[in-house]
Amino acid sequence: MKPSAWFQIALGAALGGLAGCRTPGPPPPPVPPPAADARTFELPREQMVFRRISPAAHGRDAPDFWMLETEVTNESYARFLKAAKRSKGDAKLLRRHLRLLRQGHSAPYAVTGVMDLDVNPALAWNGSRPPAGQEDWPVALVTVHDAEDFCAWLTSRHPELGTFRLPTDVEWLVAAYGKDRQYPWGDEWRDDAFHHTHRPPPPPEGDWMALDAWNDIREKAPEPVRSRPQGRTPEGLYAMWGNIEEMVIHPSNVVNAVVLDVGSRWMGGSFQDANRQRTGSDRVWTPFRPREDYWGFSHGDRIRSQTLGFRVVLDPNDKEHAFQPRAPYNSAASW
Repeated sequence: MKPSAWFQIALGAALGGLAGCRTPGPPPPPVPPPAADARTFELPREQMVFRRISPAAHGRDAPDFWMLETEVTNESYARFLKAAKRSKGDAKLLRRHLRLLRQGHSAPYAVTGVMDLDVNPALAWNGSRPPAGQEDWPVALVTVHDAEDFCAWLTSRHPELGTFRLPTDVEWLVAAYGKDRQYPWGDEWRDDAFHHTHRPPPPPEGDWMALDAWNDIREKAPEPVRSRPQGRTPEGLYAMWGNIEEMVIHPSNVVNAVVLDVGSRWMGGSFQDANRQRTGSDRVWTPFRPREDYWGFSHGDRIRSQTLGFRVVLDPNDKEHAFQPRAPYNSAASW
């Protein structure tokens, strides 16, 4: 596929839809579009800062776009819920999920949509507000349709700016790695550059019981979205690796899209990902792979997880909001 088509492949596979989001009252005053040479752009009322990503600077034939410099926070999502007169209310859902786990249910996610086997009730919302002290944490336990409705809400408030939506997989990769960067922050490994499950050295080879216990240790919660400036990209994006996995539009894998009814691809890993990999029957320790481009899929659009959230892009070239709503993932194009 020609590079110029990279950001067109999702036109028939986007997730948005303005009709599903209620926004009572008049919209806010128009926000002036960013200057042609601006690198940063802010939505003051929403307290959201975007960074310009220029694919052409990395040898990609595609127009500039703007990416939110952090994952969407609990506070930002709470503003959306208030405007749309909706509730999140994770507590009841997680209680049901935990009950199924305790009962030994073979597939509790098929009932609740929650993928987690290690649930932290302290992260659960009651109603439309996050737990106290977690306002600046990334929002999680949302479905891909929740994410698209948030994007639609932003677009309905600022239609003159273009379309707010989930990034495509290629947009995310260009933002994370540029042309040839090994990691979001640079070319040298830094264990402190992103929030993940840190590990002591693994036990001796062959000590499988100790290794299983070592693998079961997980961080229990994300952290505030701007906690690690040392992990920012050159454009200023925080936490492209770690903290919370991020949903992207991925019309690039027709097999997963059609056969598994995939809701969204995940990128960046989370606080529960560890610097180790399993290869077949051999369980070995390795650092995360440079330029990692696969983190997982949600097999169905009802899936939610305490490790899964999202980040938003502004497409200033889509003033007609032409991204088609809720189209099936049926593109065979490969990025």
